[in-house]
Amino acid sequence: MLLLEFAGLFFVMPSLLAWAGPGIQALAVLWVVSIPCFFFLRRDPNFDRRALWGAGPFPKGWTSVAIPFCGAAAALGFAVWRWAPQRLFDLAAQNTILWALLLCLYAVLSVYPQGLVYRTFFERRYAALFGNFLVCARKPYVEGRMQQVELRAARHLFLHGKPFAAQP
Repeated sequence: MLLLEFAGLFFVMPSLLAWAGPGIQALAVLWVVSIPCFFFLRRDPNFDRRALWGAGPFPKGWTSVAIPFCGAAAALGFAVWRWAPQRLFDLAAQNTILWALLLCLYAVLSVYPQGLVYRTFFERRYAALFGNFLVCARKPYVEGRMQQVELRAARHLFLHGKPFAAQP
């Protein structure tokens, strides 16, 4: 039964959301899914609640994420500057408030619930299914993000997501 729950939550539901198209707000769905995950973790008496607020393995492996990110950001910035220079700082110039809100609130509204669902809850709830899931923990994150990113980015997340999937 746990395997069916896992498949439904991390493979079937994201696939249905991807199939439904852009009309579904992925951030709203992420919050709807993360709230029960949060309460499940809070009710577990053996769960260390400090894991809900800690950075986990990130401090140990931040360079393996930051270096490719900086390279990709520089390449993307160059491509926009080269082929669509009028769009380079379009959002910041046209809607400064939205741009500032995205910079400030993205981590709270998107990154934290993703970490809660795709790392903390996943590791706690499905440990019996996968045991040591250094590689397995990356799979539902990639599948869950399929509706938001293209396949090349998903492949990159799967191959380079090791610091986020390591056991704390």
